[in-house]
Amino acid sequence: MHLGSSKVTAKGQFTLPAEVRSALGIRPGDTIEFFVHRSGEVFIHPRNRPASSIFGRAARYAAPVGEEERSRLIAEGVAGRPAADPSEGPE
Repeated sequence: MHLGSSKVTAKGQFTLPAEVRSALGIRPGDTIEFFVHRSGEVFIHPRNRPASSIFGRAARYAAPVGEEERSRLIAEGVAGRPAADPSEGPE
């Protein structure tokens, strides 16, 4: 779904279109994270918002996790396959 476009400034800044901010529930002061899939797709995730603000009633099924586990789960989702366990060494 295409929700707009934005031009990047010489300083690398851009405005997140209002349609995207609205769809993700992003408000002024929120922190967002960017993840790049190996296919080149970019995923945007509002970081400092409670799950209920994004998922509504489905948030009750979300279990809180630590930063390391959260990063691993995001990597799995972006890669489309389970991430390697760092304790097992390189693949």
